[in-house]
Formats: sequence, structure tokens, C-alpha cells
Amino acid sequence: MTRTTLHGVLALLPAAAGAIATPGESDQGRCLRLIGEHRFDAARALATDLVERDPSSSRAHLLLALTYHKQKRYASAEPLFAHAASLDPKDPAARVFHGWCLYNLGRAREAREAFEAAVAIDARSADAHFALGLLDYDADDLTSAERQFTASIALAARKGAKAGEAKARTRLADVHTRRGRLEEAKRELERAVQLNPDLYGAYFKLSRVLQRLGDSDGAAEARRMHNRVRERVQPAKGHPE
Repeated sequence: MTRTTLHGVLALLPAAAGAIATPGESDQGRCLRLIGEHRFDAARALATDLVERDPSSSRAHLLLALTYHKQKRYASAEPLFAHAASLDPKDPAARVFHGWCLYNLGRAREAREAFEAAVAIDARSADAHFALGLLDYDADDLTSAERQFTASIALAARKGAKAGEAKARTRLADVHTRRGRLEEAKRELERAVQLNPDLYGAYFKLSRVLQRLGDSDGAAEARRMHNRVRERVQPAKGHPE
């Protein structure tokens, strides 16, 4: 399962992201910052206030949904994402987040519909293509999965979104591995960790690919990198309010 990072949230919410960068922080920007700091109760109180001030605001409902989604309270987040999408039918962000929420609830068919709706609105959505690739991979449709991950890589690279590109390359490597194309998998994983050195899961996958290729020394080094990076990255995620 892939979680949307705060960086991804900012990329999908350009208006709020811009507000964060200004000295006079907007309420939407402050809510996003609180979510990023894992201060969910404070973020939820602010988002609730935003909804009460403007019940027709898709972004306000989206922010309120995110306060639950980032706590993995998907059942609470799902109807809020659905309502946000209904308030702004032309906003792909609401559909992407709704799709991830449905995916995490195990509702794959509905998740696919949400991601396909996002692509119909904005064919340049790297995250929606990635998600469709993940659904295809789960369904053993490797041809479609490869096509979607490749599209996600190209779109993320065009935007300079290194973390998104690395994530998609890691999953494209899974497709190559399933098909026995180990050299291709190796290249994708090596590029993934170049783009995002914090992606410790890619190091682990790389170690297994290298082992299958007969490179025991390379596999051992990749495992060491996996352990080292995981120890450095994981403690930073534990930040309860």
C-alpha cells in the first residue's frame, strides 16, 4: 500500500501550497502544516471550522478528510472525500485522495473508478496513473501495470517530482522481476534510490534482485543500505500529537 506524503498533498493542492510559502499563512495552509506535523486534533478542529464557514468548499471538506486519512481512519475519511469530489467535479485531487482511501478499505473496483475519473479530468496526474498501475499489478495485469507505471514515471519526471518518480520506478521494477527481467529491474531500482535515497524498501528489493543475478557482494551492500536508511527514516515518522 502506498501512502500519500505531505509533499504529495501539497502538489495536489497548489492553492494551499502557495499559501504555506507566504508570510501570511492562510487557514488552509495552516491546516496542511498541522497535518504534516501529525497534530491531527488541531488540524481537524481548524478544518471543521473551515467547513462550517463555507459548507460548499470542496477544499475544506478535503482537508477535513485528510485529518482522518493520515491517521489511517479510512472509514471516517471516505464519505468526506466523496463529498469533496461531488462539490467540485472538475478537481482531480479529490478523486485521487478518494481513490487511495477506497484502496485502503479494500474497495478496489470503486478505487479504480475514482482514479480513472481523475485521469479523465487531468491525464497528467502521475499519482493517478501510479495508482492504476498498482491496481493492475494486484490484478496480475502486468502489461497494463507496466504501461501505467511508465506513464507515471514520465509525468513525475516532467514535473521534477523525484519522490513520485522513484516510487513508480520501484513498482515498475516489481513488474520486471515478475517477468524475469532482472537486469531491467536492477536498473529501475538503482535509479529509484538515486532519486530518493530515503526509499529503503527499494534497497531491500535491489538486494533480492542482485542475489538472483549472482552478485552476493552487491546484495549484501544493498541490505546494509536498507537497514541503515530504515533506521534513519523510520524514527522521524513516529510523531504522535
